Amino acid sequence: MSVSRRSFIKSSGLAAAVAAVPSFAATPRVHAGEDNTIKIAWIGCGGRGNGAIRQALNADPNTKVYAVAEAFERRATNSVQGLIETHGEDRVDCEDRVFSDLDGYRHAIDCLDDGDVVVLTTPQGFRPITFEYAATHEKNLNIFAEKPLGVDIPGLKRLAA
Repeated sequence: MSVSRRSFIKSSGLAAAVAAVPSFAATPRVHAGEDNTIKIAWIGCGGRGNGAIRQALNADPNTKVYAVAEAFERRATNSVQGLIETHGEDRVDCEDRVFSDLDGYRHAIDCLDDGDVVVLTTPQGFRPITFEYAATHEKNLNIFAEKPLGVDIPGLKRLAA
């Protein structure tokens, strides 16, 4: 019996495809579902901060406010409650991670994982300190900071000398 090259390739390709199908079907599913949630540490809950965090939540359904830092406890509580009312508890999950002291920004940033986001909306005088901590953190964080990043007060060097 004579076999042409065309018929050989056709039949061997079909045999290879048939042989491959059971191996794919028998492969166990070892990877868990991927979590694409982007956690946000929100530092500074003033008026502009409320606007910025709402924009962040509206920009992507995979974002979640995970930690909050604000020097004034009442402002932090009211801001978080307002976000829960508009975006729901699944998008604002920071119940045990609301920090209301001057070092709260450190605690909030420490709650994040690599690739998460820090939103810095503090008053200008605090922004360089919070930015430096986030930028030099051991985790690889994404930083959104209101401008200006820092404040240069004329004559400050003369006063310090």
